[in-house]
Amino acid sequence: MKQKKVDKLLLETYTRMFALSEPTADFIKLVKEAKLNEQGKKEIPFLEHEITEFNYDKVILTMIKKYKLRGYMIRQFKHTIALGCSPKIKK
Repeated sequence: MKQKKVDKLLLETYTRMFALSEPTADFIKLVKEAKLNEQGKKEIPFLEHEITEFNYDKVILTMIKKYKLRGYMIRQFKHTIALGCSPKIKK
């Protein structure tokens, strides 16, 4: 999978998750309004948002089907989302 497609996949996944989170948020707006830390990296306040485990899993499965991910790509995608800036999972 080319990097451009991976970036699109991740952006769409985070956008969907934050739209379903509490409080809801526009992921693109969160990124634009993020403050810079000492190293010049953006700090997105993603842990201030929560998503239900059901909705989290639903978004993941939807994106896997939409982008026709297989095998290693599925595992890599799930790990990237879990370790990235997704909202907290509310059980």
